[in-house]
Amino acid sequence: MTFIIPTSFLAKRLIFTFLICLGCFHSQAYAQVKASLSQESYYQGDPVTLVIETDKNQKKEPDLSALKNNFEIKGSSANSQINIINGNRSYKKTWKIELLAKT
Repeated sequence: MTFIIPTSFLAKRLIFTFLICLGCFHSQAYAQVKASLSQESYYQGDPVTLVIETDKNQKKEPDLSALKNNFEIKGSSANSQINIINGNRSYKKTWKIELLAKT
């Protein structure tokens, strides 16, 4: 039997847990941080990808310890992007964390 888990349930659980983890961004004043899920719906047992983006040149990794209570961290990746257009510099740092809900 296969169950579809509503995104709203996973999203609320992930976003709430992630908000607890945002302490690692305290040194980057006024950084815009976005957290989202890679899909709209998931089947029970499928991994979920949490995407975290910030607009600052963030050197610290997110603190994922709060996620470990409810999720197994299967893997992660990070990408940094710097754009300089007409002398204006902008940054974007993206982390993708693959999670599997603990049962």
